[in-house]
Amino acid sequence: MDEHNLKNQKPEGVFKAMPPKFAFWAGFVSAIAISAIIGLAVVLFMVYGNANNSTTPTNTNTNSAANTNTNKEDAPAVPEGTIDLNSLANVKGTGDVTVITYSDFECPYCKRFHTAMTEAMKKYEGKVKWAYKNFPLTSIHADAQPAAEAVECATEQGKFWEMADKLFGADTLSAEAYQAMADELGLNRTNFDACVSSHKYKDNITKDTTEGQKYGATGTPYSLVLDKDGKIVDVIAGAYPLDNTTDPTISISYILEQQLK
Repeated sequence: MDEHNLKNQKPEGVFKAMPPKFAFWAGFVSAIAISAIIGLAVVLFMVYGNANNSTTPTNTNTNSAANTNTNKEDAPAVPEGTIDLNSLANVKGTGDVTVITYSDFECPYCKRFHTAMTEAMKKYEGKVKWAYKNFPLTSIHADAQPAAEAVECATEQGKFWEMADKLFGADTLSAEAYQAMADELGLNRTNFDACVSSHKYKDNITKDTTEGQKYGATGTPYSLVLDKDGKIVDVIAGAYPLDNTTDPTISISYILEQQLK
């Protein structure tokens, strides 16, 4: 072989130099090893890269006091508007400050907020009024609409708040449960059952939901805080507790006391 041919001869590949069967298995093992290395690199990037560069706040506390983003910069804007206080139904308490809550009887956060607001009404007796409006999240809560209709039918017999307390205190919601509650409250079952079957309050509930959306509600619970003239002065967007030692500003007490000064 001459010098020209030696210079132009390409080195033989390592797999080409191996026996065919051995080359096959060597290539197979190499492919698996390379895939494993690439996979490990991807996993490490996802774990350490996301941990260092993530900008999305995540609430990992399942017992969070409020179903809301507590970042002050992301606090919901207070909507403009005035609501006729004389038009409100299902109102308890007296006072110059009014809280209107848009809520869902199947929502666990609403149950938590209902308990906290019940405590607030005792704490601020004679200073605060509380009105309830239905905002059933029908896309995720199958029993929210029937429960809302049941409470409106109880209202016909003057038992709105008593029925609301029972609905929020129930482990399960069903037609049988509503009937049992009606019996416990001493309601006229014939009238109650006829009311529920007629769905006569369906449009009223839709109206409340539409109103809530108009004033910024996108989920439940959502509450408007009004002054003595019915002007919207603040919102409670989430299941705020009565008091909050971690951040006092994220509490019902703080919101109310700002208006009672």
